[in-house]
Amino acid sequence: MYTDPDTGEDEVQVKAVDALLERQFGSGHVNQPDGVYPPSHIRLKGTNYDGLSGKRWQLVECLWGRKSMPVTDVIEAVWGADADPTGGALTSLCKHLNAWFRKESCPLAVQTRKGHVRLVHTGAAGKK
Repeated sequence: MYTDPDTGEDEVQVKAVDALLERQFGSGHVNQPDGVYPPSHIRLKGTNYDGLSGKRWQLVECLWGRKSMPVTDVIEAVWGADADPTGGALTSLCKHLNAWFRKESCPLAVQTRKGHVRLVHTGAAGKK
C-alpha cells in the first residue's frame, strides 16, 4: 500500500474520499469556482446546488455573471428567436425558479424590473 510522504494519507483513504465527493457532487464539482455547470449544477460561495433542469437551467445560465438583461434578450436566449415576448411564460418561469431557490435554500432570486431581468444574491443562508 502507498502512503503519501507529505500528508501521511494512504492511497485507500484518498480514493475513498475522492469517490465519496464524486458521488455527492459529481465529477469535478469539488473545487470549482462559483458558477453554473451543465447539466444541472450551481456552485455559490462554496455550496453546491444541483437539480435545475430545462428552462430554469437556461434562465440561470443566461443571467449568471450579468448585471441584467433586457426581457426580450432573455426570452430569445431561453425560448428562441421566434418566441412571443408578450406571453406570460417568463413570469411563470421566474416564479417557479424562485420557488426552487427557496426550497433548496439557495440565496439567489430572479427579479424583473423596468423591462430587464436579473439574478440577485438574496443574502439568505445557504444549505443547512
